[in-house]
Amino acid sequence: MTETFGQLLRAHRERSRLSQNALARSVGVDAAHINRLENGNRRRPGRDVTLAIAEATALSADETDRLLYAAGLAPETDWQDLYRELEAAIRTVRSAANTIAGATAPVRMKRRTG
Repeated sequence: MTETFGQLLRAHRERSRLSQNALARSVGVDAAHINRLENGNRRRPGRDVTLAIAEATALSADETDRLLYAAGLAPETDWQDLYRELEAAIRTVRSAANTIAGATAPVRMKRRTG
């Protein structure tokens, strides 16, 4: 089962040993706002509040991405870097396949779009 934004928020806040008041002060909102977020009585927050929560609770990059996703927001991961790494890995695999197969013509892979 996927955790809701409120469930993740509460778990991270408690793990960080922060009260709702302390977290609210760090994030720049009132404690009632944090309470309503945790209990699902408020719509998910925007990116700025979500990132402030992640910083105040010292979340890792993966945890921050999960919190952003739970808030309905795009993760912070730099997709361009990942795409470049994937392209390099594909070139390596293609070269290895050519070497193993002893191919005289390079292996061609169709590029998927979208």
